Amino acid sequence: MTSMATAGRFEGGRAVGAAFAVLGKRWLALATLYVCLSVAPLIAGTLLRPTAATVAHDANAFALYCAITVGLIIVGWFRDAAIVSVALQPAQAGSTLWRGLADAASSLPAMLPIWLIADAPAALPLWMLRTPTKAGASLATIGAESLLIAIGTWLLRVILTVIWGIVVPVVIAERRGTFASVARSVRLMTGARWPFLALYIVTQVVAAIPAILTGFVLAFVIATRGASAASVLQTERLLVLAPVLLAGIVGLVWYVVVATSYREMRRAHDGLPADDAADVFT
Repeated sequence: MTSMATAGRFEGGRAVGAAFAVLGKRWLALATLYVCLSVAPLIAGTLLRPTAATVAHDANAFALYCAITVGLIIVGWFRDAAIVSVALQPAQAGSTLWRGLADAASSLPAMLPIWLIADAPAALPLWMLRTPTKAGASLATIGAESLLIAIGTWLLRVILTVIWGIVVPVVIAERRGTFASVARSVRLMTGARWPFLALYIVTQVVAAIPAILTGFVLAFVIATRGASAASVLQTERLLVLAPVLLAGIVGLVWYVVVATSYREMRRAHDGLPADDAADVFT
């Protein structure tokens, strides 16, 4: 029997526990989304995308690089929305994968402005690749520029997480428009921002570990083989594939946590039933 919970305080531990319960129950649908909308597009994009050294001097290669990068970003948006929908569906729901895909498609118009803001820094690496000195740039220059972009992107996402961190489940579950969803997300996160941000930072740290290890491997290769900047960029294209895929698994878990956090915030704010049999779709 579904038990009613009175409004109260957001509990991050309850949201995390619920997320792992969802992962256990919906693992097949979530794994299918990961393979079809993360692994397959990423491998194809990595194999087809031109190297950074080629892009710096070839307009056609640059156009192909941009098209593949933008395509991967859009597929990622669709995947993340589908993950949230699958995680939000009631325990007794059937055909969760197909409903997740349908919800993701219907959410795109409302989510598009939000995602464009969140992923705006993704355009900076594309601009960097067209600078004429990039093919012969020093590794220190490339590393410094990449580090600044990574820090700026991370800070922007931290700020947006604090402001509207649960906007995706709001759009999907409550069928609201862009501005109404942002306002609703801000209201639901009242009193829950810092615990929710802590969950986000933990997942980001876990996701960064494979990238850090990759950096050490690249440094070792450079130190032992004396690679040039162009050859390192060529090697990196294949070397980063594994950590990116591992980070994608962490990202999948994060969006399940976002969905269960939304449910927990609805419980704290609106008195939604605490168990996963409650239907949040309105």
